[in-house]
Amino acid sequence: MNFRFASLFFATFFLFILNVSAQETDAAEDNNEQHSPDTASILYFNPLNDFTGFHNFTHFRADLTNFQDYDPARKNGMNYATLGNLGLACNPIIYAGVPLSTYNYGYNAFGLYILSPENTRFFFTDKPFTNLYYVMGKGKQQYFDITHSQQLKRQVTIGARLNWFKAPGTYLRQTSKNASVAVYALYNTINNRYSLLASYYHNNLIDYENGGILYDSVFQQNTETDRNRIPVNLSNAQNHIKNSEVYFAQTFFLRKPRPSPVKKNDTTQSSSPKRTLLFYLNQPGCFTHTMRWSSRGEAYSDTKPNASFYPAAIYHDSLKTFDSVYNTYFENHLLWSNARADSSSRHDPFIIQGGIWHRTMRIWQDSVSKSLYQWGPEAQAILNIFQQLELKGWMRYVSSGYHLFDFTSGAEGKLLFSKGENPGFLYFSYQFAQLEPAYFYEHYSGNYFHWDKSYTKQSFNTVSVKALYRGFDAGFSLNTGSNLAYLDKDAIPQQTAGNYTITQIWFRKLIHIGHWEIDNKLCYQNVAGADVVRLPAFTGNMAFLFNFVLFNHALISQAGVSCFYHSRWKGDAYMPNTRSFYLQDNNYTGGYLYTDLFLNFKVKRARIFIKYQHLNSGWTDYSYYMVPHYPQPDRGLRFGVSWLFYD
Repeated sequence: MNFRFASLFFATFFLFILNVSAQETDAAEDNNEQHSPDTASILYFNPLNDFTGFHNFTHFRADLTNFQDYDPARKNGMNYATLGNLGLACNPIIYAGVPLSTYNYGYNAFGLYILSPENTRFFFTDKPFTNLYYVMGKGKQQYFDITHSQQLKRQVTIGARLNWFKAPGTYLRQTSKNASVAVYALYNTINNRYSLLASYYHNNLIDYENGGILYDSVFQQNTETDRNRIPVNLSNAQNHIKNSEVYFAQTFFLRKPRPSPVKKNDTTQSSSPKRTLLFYLNQPGCFTHTMRWSSRGEAYSDTKPNASFYPAAIYHDSLKTFDSVYNTYFENHLLWSNARADSSSRHDPFIIQGGIWHRTMRIWQDSVSKSLYQWGPEAQAILNIFQQLELKGWMRYVSSGYHLFDFTSGAEGKLLFSKGENPGFLYFSYQFAQLEPAYFYEHYSGNYFHWDKSYTKQSFNTVSVKALYRGFDAGFSLNTGSNLAYLDKDAIPQQTAGNYTITQIWFRKLIHIGHWEIDNKLCYQNVAGADVVRLPAFTGNMAFLFNFVLFNHALISQAGVSCFYHSRWKGDAYMPNTRSFYLQDNNYTGGYLYTDLFLNFKVKRARIFIKYQHLNSGWTDYSYYMVPHYPQPDRGLRFGVSWLFYD
């Protein structure tokens, strides 16, 4: 599928969207799925997104839209370059902006499939809640996900999530297996003066590595239709990742919550006393302590190495390879905030938080261990103005230890510019960071790769503006940086001395026309300057949905077609030995339109989907790569069911 055809396809529908959106009526907007009585009181939150001492809850929705997308790499569109199978390494192709962490080991190609505090939903329900999700697909692929939460007592909630899958893949040595579990407990006193959250995570991921197909021409000319007969580069290599993590957070308010004032002779209406800014600044506030411990082991083995695939240099053993990295870190934060022990505190005119953090790390590599530490201050603030404008700022600084003087900061705002049933919001933000490259770029020792390097600090800047109004989501970001660390064409770390600029423009519109829905997501990216960041210039995701009901509304149905397109670009290659992506100039990827056909059903609390993934494979050509030498899978059937228990 060439670029001209895809551009014409998306441009035509973009104009159609603009024309139709002007004709939408308020009645059409009423077709949005509402919270059903079964799920209206199922709430969840993530504590890493809030610091006021009160959780920012979100309603759980058992919708049909996007229900068929169970692979994390395909949720909300194909925004990751994958190796062609669930669970294998993947690389983001939409630039993510400024990194906000002052420490990470250096690569995260499997992060989408690892449970952690960042991607955990902590459910809070008044009844036992369970969601079972099972998918089976081509080649005996199986995916199972279960979420459970319930109150033991009024103040105690426990929950768990189990994620398991096995995906044999289409080509030789492409199997991935994953078993992940997360358990948590929540406690709060009756008056919410004290709250506690404790959680534990364990992940076990095994990926067979084939190094890509040996001859691209065999696939591109389709001379061998049995994909299991196409030779691959590696015949006995695999990556094994095991991770355990504990996250603990507690908050204590120094003053007991005060009862809400009521008007005299009226127990139904409350009156808020007039308060000055000094009132909020003089609050005794609360203390929050968070603790995080993590251990992660990664091992790469190859008992029959292909000498032509790896670099010529061999540091240990030419007959077999076993490279392992094990690292642990222990982190504590002690913070004070002027937030009040009142659920409305998050809307106070001025909220501040400040404190200190400390982190210790230990890394074992090639039988050598190294201990590191960091500590420093951090601060955050929220300013609410007339309930229409919210301003937020934060900073974190490394004042002692490893990567001294590393710094991350940011400011953002949220403006309500239109009220009513369909409010309009304008978001704007600025983020800045100066960070030394991660440990992986500085030190590594394995059978085929070895380096010890030092760098100057990397600089990152991002300015972005986004608007949400009547189903429109449009925005712009300008990302600049310098001294970026990257992996060159030999998969060796380097640092560019030049500057780079990444411009992004994105647009999304969800249109309702009677029983029809059209979901459109378009993104444009332009990279200028140092040629070390490779991204597709154009990305488009479109879904055409038809909603209908059968059997006197007993069966809610949705039929749809989804299309994904990325323009041609020199996608990064993958090195399984170091679990990382690196630059290459020999192959273009992208320039292909993927099409899925699906049918979703909902019967009471059960949802079912049938999806024919990559319906159009082989219709025009065999050029569907996102990573060089790793073709995307051919067409295949997927079947999934989700069953919700809430009683």
